[in-house]
Amino acid sequence: MRMKSGWVLLSAGVLLAALNGCSTATNNNGSGTGFMWVATEGDQQVTSFTINLSSGAVSQGSAAATGATPAAMVLTPDGKSFFVANSGDNTVSAYSVGSDGSLTAQGSPTAVGQLPVAIAVDPSSKFLFVANQGTIASNASGSVSVFAIQGAALSPVPGSPFLTETPSDVTGTGPAALIASPAGNFLYVANQFTNSVSIFSYDSAGFLTQNLASPVPAGTNPSGLAFSRCAGITTATTNCPTADGNDLFVADSGSNSITVLAACIQTSISCSSADGTLTPVSGSPFGAGTAPVAFMIHPALNYVYAVDSKSNQVSEYKYSSATGALSPLSPATASTGANPFSGGITSDGNWAFVTNNGGSNLSAYSVGTAGKLSPPATASVALSGQPSAVVIR
Repeated sequence: MRMKSGWVLLSAGVLLAALNGCSTATNNNGSGTGFMWVATEGDQQVTSFTINLSSGAVSQGSAAATGATPAAMVLTPDGKSFFVANSGDNTVSAYSVGSDGSLTAQGSPTAVGQLPVAIAVDPSSKFLFVANQGTIASNASGSVSVFAIQGAALSPVPGSPFLTETPSDVTGTGPAALIASPAGNFLYVANQFTNSVSIFSYDSAGFLTQNLASPVPAGTNPSGLAFSRCAGITTATTNCPTADGNDLFVADSGSNSITVLAACIQTSISCSSADGTLTPVSGSPFGAGTAPVAFMIHPALNYVYAVDSKSNQVSEYKYSSATGALSPLSPATASTGANPFSGGITSDGNWAFVTNNGGSNLSAYSVGTAGKLSPPATASVALSGQPSAVVIR
């Protein structure tokens, strides 16, 4: 078993993120209200929804305008601010979040780099990171824009945007996904054009420095990233009774696989100095459906779901916190609508939703105690435009 040791102090933002990642909820006893936001490309909007956690029923709320072709969204861990990356006009839209989940635009969209396709926030809600994919023809177009967050206002940090290319790259790297580590100041970027994951550290001002061991190989065309649900947790909780291996999941859309990398983000027996380095776990990569592009991580149990965009399904796995291995459930997949792009699970772990870009709807599922996704009485939610991204809280 891979063990972690040591104590950490969590700020309020990090603690909230940890609680959201390792919920105390258990299946089939949810109550109350969840929130969901869905971006739609066809009408360039982000729409808020409420979710009845007892029944899974969804009610539509208000919509807010985005920029052109909204591609990715993120809610800050403190729940106060919301950001949308608009790949069609190279901007980020900022919103404040109301108590009912409604979004109120804050100022004009902020310019970023070329073709922003992914967005992330650090656990303290201090920095916003935007992956600018650029083009394969230019080895100076792939970058990460970094902003300091003040409410819903954004201020570029000195040095931003930061190139993901290294001096040896003759083409663009194509950053397609990024994620901040739940412990330590590390940022991971999936490079779609060079089949790799870049490792960055960031300082108290948000300045990025690429790790000397970066980038590390992944499968073909990596398009999505997610951490194991208890990554960054050192003190045992009800739903995280033992520390996991701080595993990073990489959706390899071109090779129909999932690469699993142990991230050295906390001191442990196998990680003498937390430097952010990545090491493949035994058995990696693991098979997936056609073109996996995103993940859903169960908040309370060790289940991982990959959204397979070209086979119109979700691949279902049991995750081993001891080894990092992914084992298919039975059945191994659940059907979606046409061309699923992203998905999310409610904080109680009982309901899951997947955006179907080709079908202009959401697929809805109940989540069983054995991890299996099953369509509820209302198996889909109609939308007015092609959905590209979803955030659930």
